[in-house]
Order: sequence, then C-alpha cells, then structure tokens
Amino acid sequence: MKISVVVCTHNRADLLDRLMKSLAAADRPDKTETEIEVLVIANACSDHTEDLLDRWEREGRDSSNLAVRWAAEPRQGKSNALNKALGLLDSNAAVFIDDDQRIAKDFLVAVVRVLEANTSINIFCGRLIPDWDGQEPDWVHDTGPYRIYPPPITTFDAGESHTLIDAESLKPPGGNLIYRTSLLKSVGQFSTQLGPQGHDFAGGEDNEYLQRALAQGELILYAPDIVQYHYVDLDRLRLSQLLRMSYQRSRASARVHRVGAGVPLYLWRRLVEYLLSATFSLSSRRTRFYLVRSAAVLGEIRGLGEVVGDSPIGQ
Repeated sequence: MKISVVVCTHNRADLLDRLMKSLAAADRPDKTETEIEVLVIANACSDHTEDLLDRWEREGRDSSNLAVRWAAEPRQGKSNALNKALGLLDSNAAVFIDDDQRIAKDFLVAVVRVLEANTSINIFCGRLIPDWDGQEPDWVHDTGPYRIYPPPITTFDAGESHTLIDAESLKPPGGNLIYRTSLLKSVGQFSTQLGPQGHDFAGGEDNEYLQRALAQGELILYAPDIVQYHYVDLDRLRLSQLLRMSYQRSRASARVHRVGAGVPLYLWRRLVEYLLSATFSLSSRRTRFYLVRSAAVLGEIRGLGEVVGDSPIGQ
C-alpha cells in the first residue's frame, strides 16, 4: 500500500516546516508493507517555501526517512493547488493535511491501520485538536450561549469511538480527511469557484467535494486514534479577523448548499436583530457574539445572492 500525505501551502514556510518535522518524527508502519510519501503543492508562494521544500526533498533522498516530492502551482487558489495534487497522485490513499497543522506521533500508523481494517470504506477522518498553549483569550473556551461558533481555531472531535458519522451534522474539515484515490478519481476535481485565495478565509471547496462524494453513496468513518493538532494563530482571534472569518465561512456554505434563488426576508430581519443586540449589549462577550453572528448573516446573504459562474459549482 502507498499513502500520499497531501499538503497545499501558500507563504507559510515556518508553519510548513513545523508540519514536516512532525511527519519526519512520526512512527512508521511496517516499511515492507507500506510506502509513505509527502506530496506538497506550493501555491503561488513568494516566501522561502520552495527553498524549504528543496531541502526537505534532498534530505529525504539522503536519509530515506521522509520521502518528499513537491510541485509549484502558480495560479493562486487552494482549489488549483488541490487539483494539481490530484493529477500527481499514484498512491492507494491520500491524506489531506493543512499546512498549519501537525500530526501526533502515531498518526501514520493509525491511518494505515484503519485503511487496512475497513476495506469497504473510502473516506475517513480523525480528531483535530487546537494546539492551545495558554496564551489564547479565555473567551475561546466558552461553552455557554455566547460562545463563538464555528470555533475560530478549526477543531473536530466526535468522541472516543470509531463510528460512521453524518456529514450533515458533523462536517470534517478538509485538512482532516483521508480518501482512497479510486474515489478521488470518480469524484473529479475540486471546484475552482470555491476555496481560499491566499489567506482570505474563503472556503467551501472541501465541503462541496465531500458532498459530491457522499452523493455517490459513500460513508465517512471517524477514527479517534487518528489525531492532528491545529496551530493557534492569536491574530485570528482579534475581532476584525473573527468578523472576516465568519463572513467568508457563511458565504461559502451558502454557495455550496444554495437552493432556489434570492435572499429570504428572514435573513434581513435576523441581521437587524443581531446588530441591535450588539449595539445595546452591556457585555463584551454578548457584543462579540452578536457582531460575529451579524457577519455570518451578511456572508450568507452575499453567498445566496451572488452568481457563481455559468455552471453549477463542482462542474
């Protein structure tokens, strides 16, 4: 069995290096039975990412510890990078990891174990845990009625048991998915009408791709022993960034799941209610919550109202 760890990166050389070090330090499955490679797509990078990848590729050849190959995709956009990766895959399964994550020491062993034990399943996910270090503001750990959701630091945890999950209620993030490549070939390419351009918080490309896979009758197996950790970017926790993120996430979701045409009247009413609640709130937590929800509604309105090319998303 050959496994490709697929990483798409844009101008995050230091975080990418952190991920690569965790991959190099990870336990390996039986090398006589399994081949592991890391396939990195450098998407319109202008920092020292390509020099870093040259070094990792060279060290992999010299030490045989971590087989690395990489390619440049000059067209900005994560979907362009993902599609470049799809065209280069020659493995049995692809493990998608974002460049701001790192893996647990037994991650690769757990991936191979679950693939071998569940031959009728083509999509898998695991746990994604924020790398909290105590520097984050206390409000990010709120569980009450004014918690910020979706959480600003991507997380996914469906419990301690292996289980088939419902992607309508529990949507694994794109950097936490494992696909057999036979399924990737049948689903096709990622939509270039969706996904981030640089670091603009846009998204939806991974969720839309997953929806297409599920529409073919596929299931997702959640394996809690497959564990990754997500970098905590404190800048992302500033209010201005929270508002941008909430807007873009809701916009992408509306574009992916849009039915019918036009913007329903209740969304405008909800926007007014949220803005009034934020204006007259006497609590910073309440104000933050209602401003973030206002941004989400604005994103949904934008996503429902805009025309997405000349053909349906994903075509």
